[in-house]
Amino acid sequence: MTQPPPDLRLPDYAGHSLRAVLPAALDAIGAPTTSAGRTSAEDRAALELPEARKVCVVLVDGLGAHMLAERGGHAPFLRSHLPESLTLTSGYPSTTAASLTMFGTGSCPGQTGMLGYTVRNDADGSLLNLVSWEDATITPREWQPQPTLVERLGADSWGRRVASVGPARFVGSGLTEAALRGPRFVSADALADRVDAACTLLRAPDTDLVYLYWGDVDKMGHHHGWGSWQWGEAVELVDAWHVTTRRTPVGREARRPVAWLAWVLAQARAAGLTTAAERAAAQAEERTAREAARAARYAAEEQARATARTPAAIAARLAIRATIDGCRQASRAPGD
Repeated sequence: MTQPPPDLRLPDYAGHSLRAVLPAALDAIGAPTTSAGRTSAEDRAALELPEARKVCVVLVDGLGAHMLAERGGHAPFLRSHLPESLTLTSGYPSTTAASLTMFGTGSCPGQTGMLGYTVRNDADGSLLNLVSWEDATITPREWQPQPTLVERLGADSWGRRVASVGPARFVGSGLTEAALRGPRFVSADALADRVDAACTLLRAPDTDLVYLYWGDVDKMGHHHGWGSWQWGEAVELVDAWHVTTRRTPVGREARRPVAWLAWVLAQARAAGLTTAAERAAAQAEERTAREAARAARYAAEEQARATARTPAAIAARLAIRATIDGCRQASRAPGD
């Protein structure tokens, strides 16, 4: 029997695992569930999450603990919390489809059937893409019948108190239907807009938990490799926004963040977090100032050129040239 490599780390489904994050977060706001044979109270104790009035779970797809340690120069804020943080294991396999479904349901991949990027549908022999669901011969709910955590709580009640923030194309997508059905969906594309949406929702009295997904780090990793400058820039953007949100009152009081995955956030606007509209206005003001400075510089250059073309300036240049020519003639020796 082949022995596994000594540094191979198996999924810790009963402890520090991605599977436990959403059950623990829901339990923190008083919404207990049971999944994978464990109570949400057990999951919350394992992750050491305190009780909270509001919770925001931020999931950065494609940002692993080893990657963060290796390239931490791009993420000084997240890197600074590594010593005090919990490192979570993903499930197996560690693909986006398997991981997001485990996150949304609290169930392991063997229970959900989300076993990779593509799987074979034994019913007809077709290949099923678990991310795009393109040309699928079975619906996501048929393939993945496990209820999500929000469905366990009651989509009619908790579906209104739990919000998911992501791009509009995720609404009703195959992966959303398989992994994260139940919460009300708020569409926002840019990371700044998603943060704004999350903060607005957290200030609302009818929202207790917000889930914010960001997939660009994973995208850059697939397209360019996690050692590329493109991946580094994507991580820098995420790190900058976590610096902002961490400054919120609840963010400052939150104990021991769970690796880079979950932070308790609230009242961000009161802490000075600007909205997208305010940032756009500031950028427009800065652009106007730059254009005005450019116009002034151009006008000064035109004035200088116009001054150089006046009769007095031309006469002065001719006189200087004549003087220089005269000096040259005088310095020449006879017979040269």
